[in-house]
Amino acid sequence: MNPAGDKIGAVPEQKETRRASRYDAVIATLVGLCALCVSAYTAYVQRQQVRAAVWPILEFDSSNAPIHFTLANKGVGPAIIRHVILKVDAQPVRNWREALEKILGPGGASGFGERHEWSCVRCG
Repeated sequence: MNPAGDKIGAVPEQKETRRASRYDAVIATLVGLCALCVSAYTAYVQRQQVRAAVWPILEFDSSNAPIHFTLANKGVGPAIIRHVILKVDAQPVRNWREALEKILGPGGASGFGERHEWSCVRCG
């Protein structure tokens, strides 16, 4: 006897729908993992850009009329200066007065005042 003989229509087996739902779940999981990887990479790139945007940009300028040297921070972040080596004729000197005396001769640095108040060059 036909087991579905007295029913109006035969009910299809659930095997095909199970396969399809498993396939859909695997695809959805892969898409979710890809989205997670893309968002993690985007966050990494944005962090690198923010770090690069706050770097100090030091600009050095000098002039002979009158003699002056300028160090300015044109970047966004503070510039911390830990060590400075001033050399005249490839020889290190202790301060600006000594450098000017080597350049201009004895007494050439009269009236010269040193001004280096900050160990951190401010922005702007």
